[in-house]
Amino acid sequence: KTTSKSIGEASIKIAKSFKLSFENEDVTQMVLSVKNEASGKHDEDAIWVEGELYYAFQENLPDIQMLVLSEAIAGIPSSAANINVNYKIEGQEMILTAQAIGDKLSGSILAQAETRFELPKSHRRTLVAVLDITSDDLKPQQRKAYSDLFRSEINNYKAFDLVSNVD
Repeated sequence: KTTSKSIGEASIKIAKSFKLSFENEDVTQMVLSVKNEASGKHDEDAIWVEGELYYAFQENLPDIQMLVLSEAIAGIPSSAANINVNYKIEGQEMILTAQAIGDKLSGSILAQAETRFELPKSHRRTLVAVLDITSDDLKPQQRKAYSDLFRSEINNYKAFDLVSNVD
C-alpha cells in the first residue's frame, strides 16, 4: 500500500479510479457523502475530506453533476450515483474507503477505491496515558475523582488521544 503525501493527492487517486470505472456507465449525477467510520457521523474531518473529494471529482469528471448529500436541500434524484466515503485515522494517516453505488433502482456497485494519506501536523493527535494520582494528602476517593476528572478533560481536548486502561 502506498501513502499519498496529501489529501489532495489521495482525492485525485479516488477520482481517477472512478473515472476509469465510469467509462462504460451512464452516470450524469453523483451524490457525495463522507462519514467517520467509527462514529458514522458527518463530522469536522468528514467536511474537510468532502471538500477535497468534491474538487477532485469536479476536475476529473467535469461532465458529471456533483451534489453533496449534506447540502442537498431539495433532495436527491433517484437516478444519481451515490459516492459513499468512510474515513478512519490510523496513527499519522487517514484512510479513505470509497464506493460508488448505481441509481436507487439498480443499487449495483460501480466502483470502489481505498487510499491513505499522511495527515498534516494540524490533524495529528498525540497518544497520552494518564496514571492515577498518588498522594498521601488525599483520600482514595479524592485521588480517583481527580484522576477521572483529569482524564475526562484531556479526552475533551482534541489534540490528544487518551489511552484507556484496556489498551
